[in-house]
Amino acid sequence: MNLKALIKHIFNLLYGKFQVLRKSKYSFDVILGTIAVMGVLGGLVLIYDGRRPPRTAVPLTAPAASYFKSFIAGSGLVETESENIELSTLVGGVVDKIFVDVGAQVKAGTPLFSLDNRQAQDDIVTQKATVNKAKATLKQIEASLKDAKDKYDLAQNLKDRRAMSQDDYLARQNAYLIAQNASLAAQADLSIAEASLKRSQTNLDILTIKAPIDCEILQINIHPGEYAQVGPLTTPLMLVGNVKQTHVRINIDENDAWRFSPGASAIAYLRGNSAVRIELEYDHVEPYVLPKRSLTGDSSERVDIRVLQPIYRFKSNPPIAVYIGQQVDVFIEVPESLSYENVLKLQEAVL
Repeated sequence: MNLKALIKHIFNLLYGKFQVLRKSKYSFDVILGTIAVMGVLGGLVLIYDGRRPPRTAVPLTAPAASYFKSFIAGSGLVETESENIELSTLVGGVVDKIFVDVGAQVKAGTPLFSLDNRQAQDDIVTQKATVNKAKATLKQIEASLKDAKDKYDLAQNLKDRRAMSQDDYLARQNAYLIAQNASLAAQADLSIAEASLKRSQTNLDILTIKAPIDCEILQINIHPGEYAQVGPLTTPLMLVGNVKQTHVRINIDENDAWRFSPGASAIAYLRGNSAVRIELEYDHVEPYVLPKRSLTGDSSERVDIRVLQPIYRFKSNPPIAVYIGQQVDVFIEVPESLSYENVLKLQEAVL
């Protein structure tokens, strides 16, 4: 049976059923009535459901709470003692090799990754040849200088000056002076060639990016064959830091900055786990109020407020794993005299 015949068969079947239903005395009216009642009930259900208050989302974990009577609340970001160092390159190029893995502990000066250095290697070969040529030229000129000097000395040491014509004497003198200057020029050419060789070696050296300090490899965002761009990037090529001591960089809203006292006690809670309280110890404060960075971790995203950033460190090793880049909720103790209630009372008394 083809498609046309099948459609015709289904149509005839449905039409026959409809004719049977239509010739029935009550069934057709009952069906229409049932459909109407169901529509009315559905409308009532939708109206009732729309007037109910929206359900309040229940948090998966209890929010963090401070046990200080007066406090400043802020968000913190876990970072390394050296701050997170975003590595870049002095020159752009295609990545040739990666020498380390994520999590590796390396010493200062350890090669981390290198760029394609074939051109730099060729430059060094050329510059070495130039240096060798300049050395050979200098030796040749020094030999000529010695010859000219010997002839000039012989002319000067003659007991009887009449044994040599004046023209010959002047020629030997001038030849010696010319050889001296040629020697100086050759020495300068050799110095230029050696400087060019040193510059080529420097150009080769900067193609291998090395660890700036003793650190741990936190992140690798470059792979062999990819092009490494120059300058600050949204996603750094490689992220490193000294993890011997972990710091917490806290953002305090500028409206609360005047209430912060350097050295104040503080506690932190990891996001998603308010049951574990981590005591913090004051390290220092950066005395510059800067635009707040986004909580998403994107360093280029800003909001319309400014924050003061005190730096704290963990007083002891946290009982649970804490990772670099993790966010924490921080509460910093504030003297009772600086609580909002007391400040409002003082303002009311002044007014």
